[in-house]
Amino acid sequence: GPIIGVHVRHGDACETTDRKVLGHAFGRHAVLFPVVGGGRCKGLEAYIPAIQTLSERYNTTRVYLATDDEAIIAQSKEYSHRFTFITTPFDREILKPPNSTGTSKLIERRTDLWSSESKSGHDLMKSALIDILLLADSDYLVAQLLSNMSRLALELSAAMKLRIPPYISMDGPWCPHWKMCPK
Repeated sequence: GPIIGVHVRHGDACETTDRKVLGHAFGRHAVLFPVVGGGRCKGLEAYIPAIQTLSERYNTTRVYLATDDEAIIAQSKEYSHRFTFITTPFDREILKPPNSTGTSKLIERRTDLWSSESKSGHDLMKSALIDILLLADSDYLVAQLLSNMSRLALELSAAMKLRIPPYISMDGPWCPHWKMCPK
């Protein structure tokens, strides 16, 4: 049956970028609604209104949850009476930077992931690709369009379906690169 793909990005984004207070979705298939609370990265409760909107509109309770945060997966159990959450098994602990001074929190600058002694970088890349492809294959999306992963999943979904799928953005409109979006 149909499934809602949800991307909840935390990780380095919570430490290195600002997340906007309002969630927006633009386009003919989109919905506009306020995100619960302000500030940086939010818990799953902030995504539930968007999930509920798509669930009611398209008559599905199945949710693919793509996240880098184990706590979000734990929070999904609080909503198991309303939704069936599906996740991929992956050791999300490798996303946390090691406890050493001078180590970048930005995932793309984490050289510890790509050392010849570690297969963590390979596992991380596989996990990211699986999440992107499963999000793209979802029928509806709740995304963070400031994230390259969410934007790529939306673009792939549109290319595969030959139409823009119904989606809700939690933090801003789609644009080619979040830094170039008009404010």
